[in-house]
Amino acid sequence: MSRMMRGVAVLLVVTVAVAVSAVAQQWDIPTVSSETHALDSLLGKWTYVEDLHNPQYPQVKGVWTFNRSADGFMVIDEFRNFNGTGGTAVLVETYRAYNPDKKTWSFQTAGYQAPMIGLRNGEWDAGVTRIQDGQIFDEVTKGSTIARVRFYNLKRGSFSCVFETSNDGGKTWVNPIDIEAVRAQD
Repeated sequence: MSRMMRGVAVLLVVTVAVAVSAVAQQWDIPTVSSETHALDSLLGKWTYVEDLHNPQYPQVKGVWTFNRSADGFMVIDEFRNFNGTGGTAVLVETYRAYNPDKKTWSFQTAGYQAPMIGLRNGEWDAGVTRIQDGQIFDEVTKGSTIARVRFYNLKRGSFSCVFETSNDGGKTWVNPIDIEAVRAQD
């Protein structure tokens, strides 16, 4: 093989290697960024006591489990209230997904409830998860009504949470349900 042919062959091999490398990078999903770790303090299994602020109903106990999924881009949780007799009164699944291009979290959630609590079984709600001032907010907006879950006092072994509703676009909040959670001992 002539010197010129060897030069062309080497140039061709280098060009192909660079092109294959560039194409391979275009076929990879985005890398997990630091923002995807914003919900890490919730990961794991938690037991909780829920205060409905209604003397007619006792405090409710349950288990809330948060897991990372989709190579770190999602956090999936299961919220389960016990009915006091070995069954389940409320079961909710939430799927939070991080969009690396928009740098935002969105979620879909669906729940199942005992008939005396409500009849919204299997209906999906969509919302936004945001992190602000050391707190995590999940919000579903329908017109001027906002339903939100606010996680605060986030610590390694515990967190507080309040479910609340606003019917005036967030000016005032009503119907709080408070939760105190501690990390479950497995």
